[in-house]
Amino acid sequence: MKNITKGQKISLDKEINSKSFFIGLKWDQTFAPDYEIDTSIMLLSDNGKLEKEENFVFYNNLSSPNGAIKIQNKALDNYKKIIEVNLDKVEKNISRIMFILTIESGDELNHRFNKIKNISANLIDLSKNSLLEYKVDDLNQETAVIIFEIYNHNNEWKLQATGNGFNSGLSALLDQYGSDAVKVADEPTSTKINQQPTKINTSLMTPTIINNFNVPKISSNRPKNNMNKVPKGSKEFVKDYTQSLEIVNKQLATKNILNQNAQIVVALDLSCSMSIMLRDGTIHDTFDKIMPLVMQLDDDGLLDVFPFNENAYNNAIPFTMENRERYIQYEILFKYNLGGTGYSSVIEKITNKYSNAGKSSDPVYVIFITDGDCDDQNQTETAIKNASNKGIFWQFIGVGEKRASFSFLNKLDKLSGRKVDNANFFYIYDLNKITKDELYDGLLSEFPEWLKSAKQQGIIN
Repeated sequence: MKNITKGQKISLDKEINSKSFFIGLKWDQTFAPDYEIDTSIMLLSDNGKLEKEENFVFYNNLSSPNGAIKIQNKALDNYKKIIEVNLDKVEKNISRIMFILTIESGDELNHRFNKIKNISANLIDLSKNSLLEYKVDDLNQETAVIIFEIYNHNNEWKLQATGNGFNSGLSALLDQYGSDAVKVADEPTSTKINQQPTKINTSLMTPTIINNFNVPKISSNRPKNNMNKVPKGSKEFVKDYTQSLEIVNKQLATKNILNQNAQIVVALDLSCSMSIMLRDGTIHDTFDKIMPLVMQLDDDGLLDVFPFNENAYNNAIPFTMENRERYIQYEILFKYNLGGTGYSSVIEKITNKYSNAGKSSDPVYVIFITDGDCDDQNQTETAIKNASNKGIFWQFIGVGEKRASFSFLNKLDKLSGRKVDNANFFYIYDLNKITKDELYDGLLSEFPEWLKSAKQQGIIN
């Protein structure tokens, strides 16, 4: 049997060579005999959401659609709970499966996982042999914990030992991963179901478990009215976000583009030198600072992300106000490897995807985040020149302390041979030392002029 540790990932296709197996969960509640421990599984779509209630498997809904995930009633050996998994039966739009333990009414009763000992999860083959084990040993005041996650990456199923705990129990997870399609009443003692525009079968759900699926809808009013959308996060974050939104509106009005539509995307550098900023919250904070601009320019409020190293990728799951808190960890660091630095491949990928931008769709505003110059400067110059007749504006942002590393981006900002000036460079030494006015003024300094020039040249309508 193989032991794995928190954060470790394995390829199920390579390690066990089978799409059918069991997950066995153990725990010792000798010191908390009155605790009620529940097992649940969420099957998340490519959008990172629980799209329908049947994809939430728990004691009142023991099987997912097609029987891909089943909670068994029969015990096996010393396991408290056995979950049967058949990945061949997983619906095509499902890309992540989370295995969760929760303490029933933990927050109300002050029941915490620090009283539950020897929590472990085992992967068991069909012959009932345990192939690997993950021991969870660092929980304290949490009332919910994601034990395992199985996810599909490049058509390969992988398993991760997650071990992330949450306060506020299962409701915190449902609040983060729930969708507009599934909502129930907030009151845990009520059986009244909210009226929904989509008819759903609520008989499977119990209000004591499903405790808040509500996700605010994005406003599409003009002028931009997304100030009504409250992001998920601390009170301090919400306050800061609201202030930023007001400053963005002021900047847009000053530059006479308050009613301008644009699809905003991010190209994110995944070179090895970005490792610290990806892990210490710097890039997360940068995304947070970008979102007020997204909410005002981009009607859908979604930030499409194109990670790149020497290669370029298009993450199927956008950064949103609902998944912002864990996006960098789950959708970037868990999925992609760090590597070299090549700009041309991601510029070409974005240009090809949005080749009709500004004609049949809104113009595209690319926020290109990097900490240094690239290894393919000639190809990058060619790619930017080729993109200059497209409805795409490139806002390069240099982050970190290596200002001398941005000589090429300064050159790119002044590159000749383009149909219009389609790029700008803006350096941010320390996100915490720049004012909001300076940030949004820098991000919008050349975009209005590009809009004007692109319209004059017939590039955009």
